[in-house]
Order: sequence, then C-alpha cells, then structure tokens
Amino acid sequence: MLSKCEIRVGKIINVEEFPKARKPAYKLKVMLGSDLVKQSSAQFPPAYPDRASLLNRIMVCLVNTLERNVAGFKSQVLCLGMDDAMSRAWLVDVENAGDELIGGRVVLEGDNVDSGPVDPLEDLDAFLNLNIVKAENRDILLDGKRLGVYDISGGFHRLVAPEEAVTGTILH
Repeated sequence: MLSKCEIRVGKIINVEEFPKARKPAYKLKVMLGSDLVKQSSAQFPPAYPDRASLLNRIMVCLVNTLERNVAGFKSQVLCLGMDDAMSRAWLVDVENAGDELIGGRVVLEGDNVDSGPVDPLEDLDAFLNLNIVKAENRDILLDGKRLGVYDISGGFHRLVAPEEAVTGTILH
C-alpha cells in the first residue's frame, strides 16, 4: 500500500484561520520543494490553538491525493497527524528535521528511495486505515519497519509519533 502513497516532507510557510470550515481548521501553505507550494485544510486548531506554533514546522503530507474543495478552499495535500484521547490531531514529526529534508519521500527503512514512479493513490480510505503501530520509542511502524526519510548522505530520519497520540492510524 505504501508504494501507492507519495508521502513527502514539507514545511508549513503560512497558516490562516478558516472560519468557513464546518469543523475547526486552518488553511496551510506547505512548501514541498524550492518551487513547489501546495495548500491544505487541516483540522489542527484543537491541538494547536496558537496557529503561530505551526509556522515553519517540518511535517509530512500525502501529496498524490485528489484535490478537495473544503468550503470553497482547494485542499491539495493531506497533512499527516495522529489523534489523542480527546480526538485532537497532532502532527507527525520527522526526527532531526531541517530544511534539507523538504521534498524528501517517506519510505520504509531499508527500501530504495528511487524505486520508480509512484502509482496514483487508488483508495484513500485504505491509506487512512493502515495499521500503523506507534512503538514505545514513538517509532511509526508499518509491517514491522520504521517509516522515515533519507537525507542526501543516506542518513535515515524516522517519523516520530506525537507524544499525545493514542490512535493507530494516521489521518488529516
């Protein structure tokens, strides 16, 4: 299933209130490369009431999803987060993340980053219901392997589950 998902590291470069949304949400602009910026509607206000705390945050998002119209706003990527016991969504982090990881593709540890073209995502519901395991050290595992991104020198930066997260699925 992960081979059908193009999950990339991004940096939140703009955060706006989104009063037209049915559920509390922000309008985000996410930089995915030097000349690639996408926007997303994300339901993070309950976990991050101060929107400034999201600005310049390194995060991960699903980029090969269909564009959604959310109250007249074109949401182009799906931000990845995990829910806490009160159903608040917290961003999935990238270990030791810096701007050099922006645009990097999330893979299973040990997999070849250049494994060929990514298939279009066929079933978003299947992705949202993947059995993701949050290990005790906050690793995010899929089929027993850690998820993360490789830097240019081949170092592996694991995805890190939010401390507050209790669910076994990634969403938002």
